[in-house]
Amino acid sequence: MKKSLMLLFIGLLISSLTIFNSCKKDELPSMSCKIGGTTWLSTFRVSVMGEIDLGGISGVLITATNGADANLADGEYFAILIRGNEVKSYDLAIAMEGAKFQCAAVYFPNGLNTATKFIGTSGTVEITKVDTDNQKISGTFSFEMKNSITDTDTKSITTGVFNNLKYTEPSNAIDLMGLF
Repeated sequence: MKKSLMLLFIGLLISSLTIFNSCKKDELPSMSCKIGGTTWLSTFRVSVMGEIDLGGISGVLITATNGADANLADGEYFAILIRGNEVKSYDLAIAMEGAKFQCAAVYFPNGLNTATKFIGTSGTVEITKVDTDNQKISGTFSFEMKNSITDTDTKSITTGVFNNLKYTEPSNAIDLMGLF
């Protein structure tokens, strides 16, 4: 009898573990990095994959803020633009055809409505996963950035990660010339 109960218990335990393991939720969407050594976490994120007015090349635009609302008037604002949507590494310093960048980044430390902005001078973005069925994208990034007004003010963006960011396809091509 004890042997039967022990086998039943082991069977139930294995079944429970199998069910629990198959019910694991996907990682929650997130975006974080270190800006000048300080941890930065986004509160609002928007990701777009498709034609982003890049001369006929599809790309990915990821925008994020840690402000109190999604209108980007407060908090810090960070945007990454990638010329492509394949799983691979994209380098800001390497030009594609026609001397166009592979990726770009911009950081507004005081909200989007201010003059102070930092532009990426070097860096990389690596897309590590694209889930086209669920429209999610994941990857890593790092950049060296320079203040667009004063060349002496710089920021390092390190250990950047974006996980399972839901993306949408733009209804119209997005013009980013004023942002970057």
